[in-house]
Amino acid sequence: MNEKVALVTGAGTGIGKGIALELAKAGYAVAIHYNSSLEGAKQTKAAIEQNGGRAELIQADLNSQVGHKALFEKFDQLFDRLDAYVNNAGVQRTAPFLEVTHELFDNVCNVNWRSCYFGVAEAGRRMAEKGIRGSIVLIGSNHQFVTFPDDSVYGVFGEAVHKFTRHAAIEFARYQIRVNCIAPGWTHNDKPGREEQFYEASLERIPLGRWVTPEQIGKQTVFFCSDKASFITGACLVADGGAMCFGKKQTPKEKEEQMKTLQTLLERT
Repeated sequence: MNEKVALVTGAGTGIGKGIALELAKAGYAVAIHYNSSLEGAKQTKAAIEQNGGRAELIQADLNSQVGHKALFEKFDQLFDRLDAYVNNAGVQRTAPFLEVTHELFDNVCNVNWRSCYFGVAEAGRRMAEKGIRGSIVLIGSNHQFVTFPDDSVYGVFGEAVHKFTRHAAIEFARYQIRVNCIAPGWTHNDKPGREEQFYEASLERIPLGRWVTPEQIGKQTVFFCSDKASFITGACLVADGGAMCFGKKQTPKEKEEQMKTLQTLLERT
């Protein structure tokens, strides 16, 4: 039996790394894409191989117009099949609306949207040509459902990826290839200083009171790629700890009143 193969973009750090590790645990050989995070990609590869799995590194600049072609050309040199494609690579750049530059707009558009669109096409084509009932998972963001200041570029392209999930699901259904989306909220990762800057303040917006981990997103991806999700396509799983449930940030007084109400209910049970 041929081994199952997964390709994960942006797998050198953060969510992509967590997804690659979990897919490897699930028995996939993993193609680890990276652009500039070579050391992180090497660490991901080493962790997979240490547990007896197979991993290969692929460098490609998805900000380039032909980045997706270079990615799949290199992939084809290493593997002869594709069972799971995870489009995780993305950049999060924000700016006030009147200060958005062409460079910022193009960078987010190229990496978050164009490479996603054509990457999914390349992945689906390979699955269809070999009759593989594969799974494609797009990693978006809960920004596609809520509106934040200074987010007119990143947030809008997040919504584009979400809607594209449904279009791709329809197009590939004839080949029994499923396409789904995961929309994480605040996520633990290995970006220096990010958690120190935002963690405590962000918890007021998250009912579950914590951030999601790359490992958890990885497990959700494995689910979408498994037989357990064989009748799910065109869906979006929001993994943000309930952050979308709040219409606005809670004030300290509101949070205190909420906790008092919760304590009262607990005392009655």
